[in-house]
Amino acid sequence: MASIAAALSGRRVMVIRTRHNHYPAARHLLNRWLYKRLTDHLVAISEFIKNGFTHDGFIPEDRLSLIYSTVDTQLYTPNTNGNQFRNELDLSIDELVVGLVAFVIPRKGHRYFLEAAIQILRQNKHKTTFLIVGDGDDALEKELKARVEQEGLEHKILFTGFRADVKSVLSALDIFVLPSLDEGLGMAIIEALAMKKAVVATNVGGIPEMIQHNKTGILVAPKDSAALKEGILTLLENKGLAKELGLNGRMLVEREFSHTVLVAKTEKLYYRLLDIDA
Repeated sequence: MASIAAALSGRRVMVIRTRHNHYPAARHLLNRWLYKRLTDHLVAISEFIKNGFTHDGFIPEDRLSLIYSTVDTQLYTPNTNGNQFRNELDLSIDELVVGLVAFVIPRKGHRYFLEAAIQILRQNKHKTTFLIVGDGDDALEKELKARVEQEGLEHKILFTGFRADVKSVLSALDIFVLPSLDEGLGMAIIEALAMKKAVVATNVGGIPEMIQHNKTGILVAPKDSAALKEGILTLLENKGLAKELGLNGRMLVEREFSHTVLVAKTEKLYYRLLDIDA
C-alpha cells in the first residue's frame, strides 16, 4: 500500500522495503511489479533472506542491503537477575536449567527438544530442569504435555506458557536451545547471546550467521533429537566451554547485532540512496 501511495503521489518518493519473512518471495506478476517497479531498495535482515532474492537475479545486488535485526544491549544484559523466576518455579541455585523460548509451533522444533530432554533425563547424570516457554499451537502443546506425562517427568520438564518477562527467563537459563526447522534469522538467539547464554541451535536459515560452531554456540542438524541431546550434554558437562561461548556471543552481538550498529548502517544507507554526504 505504501508503494502504491508513493507511486500515486505525483512526487519522486523513494521506497525502501525491509524483508523479515524467510519464505521465498513468489515470482508472480504482482510481486515482480512490486519489487522491481515500486521498490527502490530492499533491506534483508539476514544473508539467508538476501540470497533468496539474488540467487536467480530477481533483484540486482546493488538494490539490496543486509542489515541485521538487532537487540537493545542495554536492556538485554548479563546483569539481569533471574532469581525471581527461578524461585517462582522452585528451582534451586545449583539446578542447571535448559530452556526453549519460542512460539509453540511445529517449525520451532519443540518435539526434538522434548525428545532430547527425555533422553538426557533418562541417563539421570545431571540435576537438570528443562523449560518450554511460550504458547501458540494448543494441539501441539497438548501433544507435548501428554508425552511428558507418559514419561512421568512433569517435575523435570516444565511448561510456563506465555511470559512477558523474557529477560528474566533468559537470565535464569544456563543453556538456551532453539531447534528450529527453518529460521530467517532467529531473534531469540540474539537475545540469548546478548545475555551471555550458551546456545545450541540448528544449522538452518540465518542461524549460522550468528552461531559459529564451538565459537559462539553449538550447531546441530535439524530434526535430529540425538544430535541435539549431544549438543546440550556437551555444554552441561563443560561449564568452561559454555562460559566461553556465552562471552563470545555477547561480543558478537555488540559488534554486529546491537541497535547502535543497526542505526548506523540504516543511516548510512539512507544517505547513500539520497546521494547526501553524511
